[in-house]
This record gives sequence, C-alpha cells and structure tokens, in this order.
Amino acid sequence: MDGVSKHFFYRPSNAYIKGSRKRRMIQSECLEGTTWHKTGRSLGIKVNGRYAGWKKVLVLHTRYGDTRYNTNWVMHQYHLGEQPEEKTGVLDACKIFYKTEKRTKSRTVR
Repeated sequence: MDGVSKHFFYRPSNAYIKGSRKRRMIQSECLEGTTWHKTGRSLGIKVNGRYAGWKKVLVLHTRYGDTRYNTNWVMHQYHLGEQPEEKTGVLDACKIFYKTEKRTKSRTVR
C-alpha cells in the first residue's frame, strides 16, 4: 500500500472446460469469494500499425457475507498476440498496485 507496484508472470486457465471465461478467483481459505474482475474493454497495443498485444485492467473484488465490495487493488495484465483474448497456458505479464486516490468522474450539470 506504499505506492510501489510489483510485476509477475501469470499463466491463465479457463474456469470451465468448454468455456472461454478465465479463472481469476483467489485460491485461499481466508479470502474465500475474492476475485479479480475485468473492467472495461481490452486495450490494443499497436506496433507499426498492427496489434502486437493487449492490456486488460482488473480490480480486486472481495465479499463480506452476501455483499461484494471493490477494493483499491488494481492489476494490469498484458499479453502478446493479435486477438484480445489471451491463450490458455501462455504466460502473461502482470503489474499489481494499490490505488491510493479515488478517481472521480466530472459531471456537467445542465
């Protein structure tokens, strides 16, 4: 929570055999129900006019009882390829950090 980011590699796997949804649940007894949720759409990374990779932004959601809460933990997941969906079993680079300030949306009043 001191503003430092950590980098690591992650090997995605499918949550179901016949599905394309990725398994992003935290595997821990004390963090049961804690998962990474993708926010927004995948952002393309172009090199010489062609897509060389993609970036996904994920936010950690945790559960207290029946209620889910967003946390300030954010993960940027990067993978190579021309398609926005990552391939199962291929390493992705990830950056995780704690967002210290809340981003506010400006709204215009008419």
